[in-house]
Amino acid sequence: MDSRHAVGVLALQGSFAEHIAALEAVTTSAGKHVPVVAVRTPADLARCRALIIPGGESTTISLLIRKSGLYDPLKEFVALAKRGDGQRSIWGTCAGMILLAKEIDGPTSEGWEGFDGMDVRVARNQFGRQLQSFSHSVQLPFLPSDAPLLATFIRAPILHSVLPPSASSPLVKPLARVPTSLLPSTKRALSATGGQLTLGPDAEVVMYRQGDLLACSWHPELNKGETRVHEWWLREMVLHENDT
Repeated sequence: MDSRHAVGVLALQGSFAEHIAALEAVTTSAGKHVPVVAVRTPADLARCRALIIPGGESTTISLLIRKSGLYDPLKEFVALAKRGDGQRSIWGTCAGMILLAKEIDGPTSEGWEGFDGMDVRVARNQFGRQLQSFSHSVQLPFLPSDAPLLATFIRAPILHSVLPPSASSPLVKPLARVPTSLLPSTKRALSATGGQLTLGPDAEVVMYRQGDLLACSWHPELNKGETRVHEWWLREMVLHENDT
């Protein structure tokens, strides 16, 4: 690992303030806090060993990334995190999940561009419009079975399918699922997106990782006082405290 010590949150649009608050509340296994940076420029990103791309509006975030000069350094950051060798880590939530996907199922707006990241195809907003927002308990493998996490889905994307991994890339590993009964019907999915979309074979997966890239379709930062996922990500995928 190089000399970068801070954890960043991309602070161009969306719920970045809530992620910053959650990160500032968690500690390492030694009980220490890690510096947190609101990333708005390449210089901010250069301080960071890890980054959260928050929920928000993926097209707007993409355009602001371009205007801020962050696209190229972020693309390099993603490529390093994908290798899974501890150099970098990125966690994309909701809109961040879309930006990290290699492929988008359906049309994208002019100016949208992701980072050719995780080997997945993702459908934007397929869980429905704002009125279809909902919360549901999800079981995560790193949390006790008797203490699931309440996940909040707001205009959330859906994982369409896992793609064959790129050369020398680790596999995509599902971490959490929701019951198929919570998935939108074809009619609802079409009305929510305006495109001819269908649910893919991996639609029930709502959290997954590839190397040191992590993505989830819900907003973990919106549950006030609930920082277990942020703590796990920091210790497991940023600091690699459990590596032997």
